[in-house]
Amino acid sequence: MELHYVMGSEEFFVRFERGELGDDVDFVRWAIKYEIYQETETEEVLREIDGILYATH
Repeated sequence: MELHYVMGSEEFFVRFERGELGDDVDFVRWAIKYEIYQETETEEVLREIDGILYATH
């Protein structure tokens, strides 16, 4: 999607959330995928933090 629309996912998501891009099916799918990616990244970071915290005790 980034290559097709010539913008990064982060920029896309900001613009999508502002309502600048409309509700085209491609944009809605991209937004959903980006949200899932963000949640996954957050969960991975939290697991790493938990591993560090529990390893020190």
